[in-house]
Amino acid sequence: MKRYNGKVRFLETDINFTAGKIYEIKDGKIANDRGEKFPLYDEFWNFEQVKEYFAVNGQYDKQGILVEEYNPSTLKKVYISGPITGTKDYLEKFEDIETALVLVHQGVEVINPAKVNANLPESTTWEEYMRMSLCMLSMCDGIYMMEGWQQSRGANLEYAYAKGMGIMVL
Repeated sequence: MKRYNGKVRFLETDINFTAGKIYEIKDGKIANDRGEKFPLYDEFWNFEQVKEYFAVNGQYDKQGILVEEYNPSTLKKVYISGPITGTKDYLEKFEDIETALVLVHQGVEVINPAKVNANLPESTTWEEYMRMSLCMLSMCDGIYMMEGWQQSRGANLEYAYAKGMGIMVL
């Protein structure tokens, strides 16, 4: 029998796991994004065994941990990240991506920071925009990186935040 390979999200956590982060299970062992295996002696052959390992009274909360199987098709909210500063037509580009994401991922809610941040006062600083943006990103389970994001300081910050929090990069 093949050991379980898949992804799980820990909804609540103890000291060894980050809440909201997605962890990969390879060959029956839970690993972090550096491939380091967590010090669990059990091996998992299917997701039911993962749930059973963390289950207490059917609540999946052994050691304060709630776990769910993660599937990209279960995306609920997706954040759009891309260059804004110095880009004249960024509102239209973000709007086009928003429309496409809604069509491709039916039922998903899209958070368009360009649209939201456009309503902030003119005196808002870049740092304040980024605090707002990271707050919106923290509500999401997916992030879409637009073309050219690598040249944007803000998009790089959002990417790093998403990776650190286990938010799926589309």
